[in-house]
Amino acid sequence: MDHPGMRQQGMCARFALAAVSFLTLAGLVSRTGAQEILSPPMNPLQVATSHWYAANQTTQFTLGGFPAGVVFDDEFIWIGNFNNTITKVRPTDGTVLASYPVPDPYVLAYDGANLWATDCNGRAVTKIHPSDGTILGSFPVGSCSAALAFDGANIWVGGHNIVKLRPSDGTILGSFDIGNTNQNPSQGMAFDGANI
Repeated sequence: MDHPGMRQQGMCARFALAAVSFLTLAGLVSRTGAQEILSPPMNPLQVATSHWYAANQTTQFTLGGFPAGVVFDDEFIWIGNFNNTITKVRPTDGTVLASYPVPDPYVLAYDGANLWATDCNGRAVTKIHPSDGTILGSFPVGSCSAALAFDGANIWVGGHNIVKLRPSDGTILGSFDIGNTNQNPSQGMAFDGANI
């Protein structure tokens, strides 16, 4: 007997099963006995951003200068320029909000509070306050650097060696030889939640 209410219940059950299947595939459902608990797969060592914006239909922004490194600070896009400046850009429409002088900012990173920029010519990295562009410090790393990463606790700088810095004061916590020559520094670096 085909009753409309039974048909509706069957459709709801199939929809619920499909939703649970999707969540299970996405790694969001864990089962404890007869209960199902939604829990996202989180890694406390990973950095997450918390802002989402509507898709911007503009495919290109004219910013001037010669842009190199780019980083997002949870609110603004920052661009390192070969003309010794960093540019603060609103991501929703590409409006340039500010430009600050910073020496040789080829690559940028964000540590959750401050910006960091490589300074190849100075064989250092520069720490910058994002609200007003104040340079909070310049920290020698021993060679030209062309790669930066933040692992949730430390800043990693790629140059002749890989250098690990404490973000609060720029203290070198370690230097690791990976076989780069001084003329050929690291060109890119990333953190995967466990390793650099």
